[in-house]
Amino acid sequence: MRKNKILLKSAAAMLSLMMMGSMMPGMNVKADMSEDDAKKYCEDRGLVFDSFNKDTGAVICVKRETVEVPSDPEPDTPIYGNIFKLYPGYDTPTINAGESKVIEFPIVYATKKTATSYEQAQITLPDGLYFYEANDIQSFDVKTQKDDKRFEGKVAILKASISASSDAKSGTVTVPIKITYKYSGNSNPITETVNAYIKINGTDSNPANRLKITNYSFDRQNIKAGEAFNLTVELNNPSNGAVKNVNVNIGNLTTETIMMNNAIDTMYLPELPANSTKTLTFPMIASKNIDKNSQMLELSVTADGIDTPLTSKIFAFISKSADGSEAALNGKPKIVIDSYDYGGTAVTGGQPFDLSMVFRNTSSNITIENLKMTIQSVADEKTGGAFTPTSSSNSFFVKSIAPNGSIGQSINLMPKADADPKSYGLEIRFEFEYVIKGELQEGSSTEQISIPLKQSDRFEVGEVDMWGPMYVGMESQINVSYVNKGKSTINNLEISVEGENMTAMESRSYVGNVESGNSDYYSVNITANQEGPVKGKIKFSYEDANGQTVVVEKEFSGDAISMNFEPDPGMDIPEPTQPEGLPMWGKILIGVVVVGGIAAVAYVVIKKKKAKSKLQEAESYDDFPEDGE
Repeated sequence: MRKNKILLKSAAAMLSLMMMGSMMPGMNVKADMSEDDAKKYCEDRGLVFDSFNKDTGAVICVKRETVEVPSDPEPDTPIYGNIFKLYPGYDTPTINAGESKVIEFPIVYATKKTATSYEQAQITLPDGLYFYEANDIQSFDVKTQKDDKRFEGKVAILKASISASSDAKSGTVTVPIKITYKYSGNSNPITETVNAYIKINGTDSNPANRLKITNYSFDRQNIKAGEAFNLTVELNNPSNGAVKNVNVNIGNLTTETIMMNNAIDTMYLPELPANSTKTLTFPMIASKNIDKNSQMLELSVTADGIDTPLTSKIFAFISKSADGSEAALNGKPKIVIDSYDYGGTAVTGGQPFDLSMVFRNTSSNITIENLKMTIQSVADEKTGGAFTPTSSSNSFFVKSIAPNGSIGQSINLMPKADADPKSYGLEIRFEFEYVIKGELQEGSSTEQISIPLKQSDRFEVGEVDMWGPMYVGMESQINVSYVNKGKSTINNLEISVEGENMTAMESRSYVGNVESGNSDYYSVNITANQEGPVKGKIKFSYEDANGQTVVVEKEFSGDAISMNFEPDPGMDIPEPTQPEGLPMWGKILIGVVVVGGIAAVAYVVIKKKKAKSKLQEAESYDDFPEDGE
């Protein structure tokens, strides 16, 4: 870019030269010097001529100063909003339930043209997290930060001393960071919010999500018929909450195959502590008359809070002959799925999840080599498969698996957001090589697993409508609409109303199941007990597709007034001329009550018609188009 030189003559520079007198090379005294000589005098010294006094011969020179200015300078226009962002690619920090640690948030400029100052950041923590040091508000300055080897360019590191509560639930939470700054000398502060994230490894409410069967093994590779051996099982609790009353059982034991060796088939643990692993040893013995080389045992684990036992298949290869020379040792190897885990009781449509699987080579003497595993979603009558890999291929390669060895493999899958709530299959195909009697053989097998899928709960409740004024002792109607916008049916819907200074004729109503896309409204009459504020709430309680109870509450409030018609003190009320019959003001009061009652009934009827009309309009809106539309 072309640069222009601008000559600056500083009054301060001139003053400094004059004050320094004859010692300054920019000053000379010659009675016979002309103005041209004075100018040359300044130029010879790289200075700029300023003035010349002919009477005294004094010459004043000033320093030459230059600045570079772009020929096409950019306007200094403030950019409001989106000035800051988290460093791109920064890994989401994690914290365990009950843990305290310093978490860093790297902040950078989101745009190249920035000139901010007075930067302050205020960090807001969600439920389950709190500060153990008062550092939720801190100042920072991106442009003056030192380079950090972990990042490129200037990065301001916000540090927060954070603790997670001991009962924090697992999940990724949003941490808003409100940043206040000024831009290019602008005196008005500007505020924007940058959303950071923290992953919590918490104590889930369901112990089944915490307890895992991580491994099993035998104390020898070749088990002979009639021989005793030990089976070890490894249990892991990776969470921060203990699992109580754990029972581990070995099933499918018979006297003709494998049986316990002077021991019982179940072991009991009063507690499996948080973040711990426990190895259990089961003494066993193979029958002398065993008729099959490959035997399958069933491992089952139960604990408090686990509705469905954790299970795993255990494969043992038994040599029929006591000396181990049985030719059946040369049988073809096979791969089976030991166990798999998808993080809970069901996955949610539209939300990715990690599927972890453990595979085992059931052969006790043959190594499997060059294994290729292909994971494929099984098509059903409506979909071509409910699961799609998100960040990797659906195929994996493993160099080898030792005899009776196992390997683990994980894949991140995305369930379809519009799939019907039910269980969907995954097919895992194995292709491998192995060597028998010096010859290379090829083998293959296929296994299937099933994963239940649920859809997000989208049961929505509108605002509570109260029709007309509330009079003490008189019924007032309240209405509220609801709709199931989710893909799953909600079950056992029950609606109730409760509050202060009020009673309801029917305080509880059972609705039952609400299918996907269906809507309705709930109407109830309440009576104010006395004059003053009336507060209440309507509760919607139901079971979602996963069997969990969900409660939605809507509050309402109003003011009750008394039906007290006092006569005007200035009105002359005639005395009755006869003792029998009502006085005139009594007749007027009855007339007012009758007319008011008719008006109130008409008001309620009109409002109910309007509510029904609104409901019909809402039902006509097709929130769930049919397939193919």
